[in-house]
Amino acid sequence: MAGFAWGPAAAAVLYLACVGVLALVPRAGFATAGPPDGPGVADRPDVADGPGARGGLRAMLADLRQGVGYFRRRPDLARVAAVAGLGNLSLSMCLTILPIWAVAPGPLKLGRGGYGLMLGALAAGGIAAGLTARPVLARLSDRLLLRWGGPLAGVGLLAIAIPNVAVACAVLAYDGAIAMLYSLTVISYCQTTIPREFFAWAFAAYRWVIWGALPIGSALAGLTAELG
Repeated sequence: MAGFAWGPAAAAVLYLACVGVLALVPRAGFATAGPPDGPGVADRPDVADGPGARGGLRAMLADLRQGVGYFRRRPDLARVAAVAGLGNLSLSMCLTILPIWAVAPGPLKLGRGGYGLMLGALAAGGIAAGLTARPVLARLSDRLLLRWGGPLAGVGLLAIAIPNVAVACAVLAYDGAIAMLYSLTVISYCQTTIPREFFAWAFAAYRWVIWGALPIGSALAGLTAELG
């Protein structure tokens, strides 16, 4: 049991260490002009109440609280985060159970090395999408990707149930590409619609939602595997 527990325990310790290090970062006061109009402009904080007015862990938590408050007043961002969070939850569930399916005596009958190479297809798809993102995104509308990126990735994950290594690799590469294009579109959308002085806080709240879904997905996958 201890052998399996050390991985999550080490990750938790490292996360806590990162929070502690961030709390020690000096916070010099600054002021930003921001765009003249846009969503949430009336809610901008005064410079005296900005990041430079406070310090330490309390300041970081206060900043995140302001970002969450702004985030909650933007239903469009909440919808985008919900789609991305559900996508991460689904992918996390899939990757957690995937070794049972892929590694012998599972249906794909791969060895450990072969399984590692198969997972590399996910990264290969993301890299390929990143290298070709400019012409691809120029042809596709942001609305199209934001609306259909999640469902298209979900359809791809369903295809992993086909007991064929080539299909599984193709699906992982496809999902990596979709995830990369969706992520680039979301970042661009956030940069153009969130006031500059709110961007770091609001985007931190967005990332908290989408990355927080990963361990939940792993836990759900473990529970599903145990019950099934």
